[in-house]
Amino acid sequence: MFVELLPLLRNRTVSISVAVPADSDGITLTIVPKVTDEKAEECGSIKDAAVKALSGALTLTAQTAEELDAGLHQALLQYVGSQLTIEGSIREMVKTVKAAEEEAKEAAKAAVAAAKKKSGQATVGSKPTPPPAPVEEKKSEPTAPPSLFDVVPAEEPAAKPEEDVSTAASFAAPVPSSLEASAAA
Repeated sequence: MFVELLPLLRNRTVSISVAVPADSDGITLTIVPKVTDEKAEECGSIKDAAVKALSGALTLTAQTAEELDAGLHQALLQYVGSQLTIEGSIREMVKTVKAAEEEAKEAAKAAVAAAKKKSGQATVGSKPTPPPAPVEEKKSEPTAPPSLFDVVPAEEPAAKPEEDVSTAASFAAPVPSSLEASAAA
């Protein structure tokens, strides 16, 4: 039993409980892994989900101790294998999440730097630039409203686009007499 549990014991503590419930004739074995605080902190932002996944208990119930012994080896191998697979998946997720967080931080820094550059503010490590001198606006004298008798120079007409000869011809083509008769009838 402990040989099968050894890979699991290397990464976390395990509580083992064996009981014979009063209301049944069977025997129950429960194995509960406990994730250490150090291991949980390694999981970063997915800590709660990781602890929940890595703390899944194995409960075996049998009618007799012999029956429990017979299936215990195979059940422990499957359980430890699934726990190690889950642990490996969580490790990969932690790497992915940390890489995404770093990428997001870099993108945010780049966006802030670009915004500062665009707005003319100084970036970290550079000297602040003095604000530009105010530009004096030239006030123009108000113009009198136009009179009805004012002569406005005529604008040149816009150049007409050349017509498509085939389209113009199709509109100007005479209607055959056979069609005129059918349309009139």
